[in-house]
Order: sequence, then structure tokens, then C-alpha cells
Amino acid sequence: MVKKITMKILEVTYLQNFIEENPLPSVKSESPVLHKPLNQKKSEIYQELLDFLYLDDYGKNAVNDLKHILVANKCLEQADVREWTLKHLEIFEINLIDFGIKYLDSGNDKDGNLHLPSLNEYVCRTSFLSIIKFWKCMWLLYFGEYHLDKENRTPPDPIESYYSSVPDSVAPNANEIILRYLEID
Repeated sequence: MVKKITMKILEVTYLQNFIEENPLPSVKSESPVLHKPLNQKKSEIYQELLDFLYLDDYGKNAVNDLKHILVANKCLEQADVREWTLKHLEIFEINLIDFGIKYLDSGNDKDGNLHLPSLNEYVCRTSFLSIIKFWKCMWLLYFGEYHLDKENRTPPDPIESYYSSVPDSVAPNANEIILRYLEID
């Protein structure tokens, strides 16, 4: 018989309560601590994740703006999408690019929940939905270079080049993925 291991999904309130019960030191030590107590390490990781919540309203407003742009014209190749991407580029690069890399791209995002790899714990994504949607849209637009004019984008590798790959004909493109994220039919 195979024993099924179930992972507990932590709520944001659990993280906040844990930090209250295990506060971080108010003054950082000058010398590096090689082995921090587990509770301090957990508090630091939880706080780092919770710090992203300050972008919740920003993400919600940005996603709504993009949704309004794409409801009228469901194409990413329009000036309004380029302007939207440029407007949010700095926030994405400075504050959010790490969010998705750390918590969404681990390959362990159980049912879309956030994964804390160093603790092997999961955090419920509900409180982060607007940030996740914003990050996923910006990720596609940023690396698709939609902030640049079409003629200034990096051309794809030629088909015969070492790094080229044949696109999957049934895989959704960036436009289809973003429309799905934004729940636009």
C-alpha cells in the first residue's frame, strides 16, 4: 500500500501570526550568522513573501487596466498594450520579477499555490491572485518585448540555428494565455 503524503497549505494569517510570535531582531547583527534559529529563518522567509502584498492594489489596478484594453481589441500588438507594458515595466523589474521566479516557477506549485522551497511549504495563493495575474501577464509581455516597437524586438533564432526550436502548433501563444488569465472570451 502506498501512503499518500498531503501537504498543508498555509494561509496568510498563519504567516502573520507566526511572525508576531517569532519577531525578527530589530537590529541586524554586523557579523553573519551561519546557522540561524529555525524560527528566525521561517520569520524572514514569511516576511519576505508577505512584503509582496503591498503590491496587491497596484497589481489589481494594473490587471484591470490591461483587461479594459484587451476587451476592446483582443490583440497584444497595439499601442495601448505597449504603453501599459512600459508604464509597469519598472515596478516589474525592480519589485516583482523575483516573486514569480521564487514562488511560481519552482516546478512545485501545488495547485497553483506558492511554494517556499527552502521550507518545503505551500502558501495559499488566494491573497496573491492579483499579484500573480499581474506577474504572469508582465512576464509574457516583458520577455515577448511588447514594450518595444515590433521592428526593435529581438528576432527569433533561425530554424536551422543551434538554439532554434520548432514552435508547438497546438500550444497557446502569449495573446491566448493573457486573455485566459484575464478571463476574456
